[in-house]
Amino acid sequence: SPRDAFKVASGVKHEKGAMVDPLLELTYSKGAELFTEGIPAVIIQVAAVVFGGGSSPIELLSLAISLVMCGFTSAQISYDF
Repeated sequence: SPRDAFKVASGVKHEKGAMVDPLLELTYSKGAELFTEGIPAVIIQVAAVVFGGGSSPIELLSLAISLVMCGFTSAQISYDF
């Protein structure tokens, strides 16, 4: 969430009463989003392109953007953690 990202960027180590530090919370939320939203969306788009018969340039562009964003999120998780 933007709040977690702000805490990580501003260098907050650990808030009183929090169970985990902001970096770990941000990493878990990005990972959950990637595995529950990003990767399934890519699988559905690949299936549509493969089994749909033909694919328009817009469909391929959408698939490419989804793949790039999944890779970017994975790289962010690796870099941050």
